Amino acid sequence: MASLRDGPMRFSRLRAKIGGISEKMLSQTLRVLVRDGLIERTVEPSSPPKVSYELTPLGCDLADPLQHLIHRIAARADDVVEANAASTTPDRRPRAVGGRKGRFHAKPPPTSGTGLPDFA
Repeated sequence: MASLRDGPMRFSRLRAKIGGISEKMLSQTLRVLVRDGLIERTVEPSSPPKVSYELTPLGCDLADPLQHLIHRIAARADDVVEANAASTTPDRRPRAVGGRKGRFHAKPPPTSGTGLPDFA
C-alpha cells in the first residue's frame, strides 16, 4: 500500500518498486487488498490489457499511518535484531504450531537482512 501512495501503478512497475517479491506473492497480496477495499484494480481495454492499481479513499486514509509505522520499525531494526540475538541460543528450535509437539513448525517471514520482515 505504501508503494501506491504516489498514484496509480502498473503491476511490473509496482513489483520493481517493492523489490524482492515474487509475481505470485504480489498477485495474491493485491487480490486481498482489492477484496478488502484498500486498492482498486483498473483494466484498460487494449491488446494486451493494461492493468493498474491505485489506492481507494480507505487505502489513502491508512497509507500515511502505515508509512510512519514502516519508518519507525526501520529506525529501530538494529535494536530488535540485537534483542533477538541476545535471546537466541544455539539449541533453540522452532516451536510447534497447533499444540502438537514436533508438528507444523512455523517458518520465519522473508527478511531484508535486518532480521525484520521486508515492509517495502
